[in-house]
Amino acid sequence: MLKSILLNLASFISLIYYAITAIILVLGVLASCAISAGLITFAIHWFMPMSPDQVLKKRKAIFFHQSQKDGVMFQGDDTREFWVRAEERNNETAQKYNKLGLADYAALEAFVRYKF
Repeated sequence: MLKSILLNLASFISLIYYAITAIILVLGVLASCAISAGLITFAIHWFMPMSPDQVLKKRKAIFFHQSQKDGVMFQGDDTREFWVRAEERNNETAQKYNKLGLADYAALEAFVRYKF
């Protein structure tokens, strides 16, 4: 009985793994199409979908981080607080990917690889 349950669990985990791999491949194609179409003007190497609860946790983390309390080092002409800028940027990224057919997330935290 236990062996049967473990085999079914292993099969389920394999199925999840292959489904996630396929999703990642599709997202890579979508990102390439978005860049080609001019919807995204930089190459996102990976991103993390965020729920509304995760957006709030990120906001709290920004509040607790010493370097973000009073102002950011490279503010530029943008006078908004850092957490507002971060939330709006991540929300806009999620909306752009939603227009490409990705699921509707509260935010997408995008990461770009920096080559030294």
